[in-house]
This record gives sequence, structure tokens and C-alpha cells, in this order.
Amino acid sequence: MYTLAMTLTCSLLNHTQIREDDAVLSFPTERSRALFIYLAMHPDQELSREHLAGLLWPESSSTHARRSLRGALSRTRQTIQDAQRVPPILYPNRRAISLRGEEIWVDVHALTRLLDNWQAHRHPTGELCAACIRSLEEAAHLYAGPFLQDIFITQAQPFEEWVIFQREVLHNRVIAAQNALLDVYVARGGWQQVIHAARRLLALAPWEEEIHIQLMQALVLNGQRGAALQHYAVAGHVLREELDVEPGPRLRACYERIRQDVPTVVEPRRQA
Repeated sequence: MYTLAMTLTCSLLNHTQIREDDAVLSFPTERSRALFIYLAMHPDQELSREHLAGLLWPESSSTHARRSLRGALSRTRQTIQDAQRVPPILYPNRRAISLRGEEIWVDVHALTRLLDNWQAHRHPTGELCAACIRSLEEAAHLYAGPFLQDIFITQAQPFEEWVIFQREVLHNRVIAAQNALLDVYVARGGWQQVIHAARRLLALAPWEEEIHIQLMQALVLNGQRGAALQHYAVAGHVLREELDVEPGPRLRACYERIRQDVPTVVEPRRQA
């Protein structure tokens, strides 16, 4: 008999993957994978079997749901070869199931720690310490896309509602963090950084006209006037697609100033 001591890596942002070293683990059913992910998102917590059964089999009877949970747990343990791990990752008992957090790395947890570190510092708008800048830049790199966007489980509304809630919370926190980072880059006059951060933000919130404005202004100041004019067409298309509206007066005025080659500055954003 041999033992496994490798850490599992759980990538839950954008493309969902659970890996051990370079090998992607293939779960036999979506519910067994969802069970493992839910446990991984709540490390070192005893989650009752009743709660887990209701989460993933809400339309089944209590007896059938608990039986289905036992089957999914068995398949999950086989997939991660938990019986060969010393100590194991999963700790089931008759009442509850828990997962040992030190044996897994979850990108959502890493992202949350970075965002928590930034928010704990409470910097004034437009200011960040070096540690917070590093945290937010790393957070931007970690946030590859929406939480569990490629997992679909039928007849499991409680699980679906949990996924949607987590997805929205993370998305909004990342937008707030990247807004703070963009404000710092604008204050410092790092136009290439402003361009990169603004584009990153627009990938998350393409309807934000104020960010389109700052991107266009930064492009001009970075010697890319043609790209700034081209971006106005992109912004107009996005606003029509996302909100069914035309560009607002500030965005139109920004475009006209650039078109007429009026000297440009990057203006502070107006808060909605």
C-alpha cells in the first residue's frame, strides 16, 4: 500500500478544474464534483448531511437524498483516492462531513484573502500602500472569470442559488478592488497602467461609461489618439448591447475633445 501526500488544487474561477499535480481529476458525476467543491469552499467546518442532501437533492425525499449523498461521497473519495491519503482529506461521520483545508489550495480563498487584506487597511480614495497594490494586482491575476460558470446541475435550486450569490459577491468585490487600483494609477499618471487597468475593469463592467472615458483619455496621453477614437465606437456598441442606450453626454464630449485634438487630462470619475 502507498500513501498520497500531494495537495489538491481547486480552480473555481472561469474554468473549473480540480487537479493533483498536473493531472486533472475527473469526477464521475456533476453532483459528486459539486459536493467536493462545496466542502472545499467551507474547509474545516462540519457540514451536516441533512444540509448537504438538501442542497444537492432538494426534490428527493429525505431518505433518498441521504442515500444519494452517501453515493456521491463514496464516488468523491474514490476520485481523490482519499483512502490512500495519510491523513485523509475528507472526514465523514454519521451526522456530518468535513474537509481538511490544509490539504487543498482554492483560488477563491486566495483571492478572498488578498481582498480582505486590502479592505482591512482602509486607504483614502486614490491612495494605496505598496502592499495593497501588490495584493490587488495579484487579485486581478487570480480572478480569471466568474465563479463556477461551467457547472450546471438540474433540480438543485439551493446549490444554484448559492453559486449565484457567491459569484455576484466575488464579482462585485473584484470590481471595487480594481476601481481602487485604477484610481491610484490615475493619480500617479502611469498611463500604460491606467490603460491596462481600465481594460481589465471594462471586461468586468463594460457598461461603466466613466471607465470608457478614462481609458480614452489615457490612450491619448500615451500617444495613442487613434486608438482612443476607435474605442469610442467600441464603447457605443457595448452600451447599446448591454443597456440599449446611446453614449451619454460626458462620453460624447470626451470623444469630441479628442477628435478636435483638444489637450486631454484623465479626469476623476464621477460617482453614480
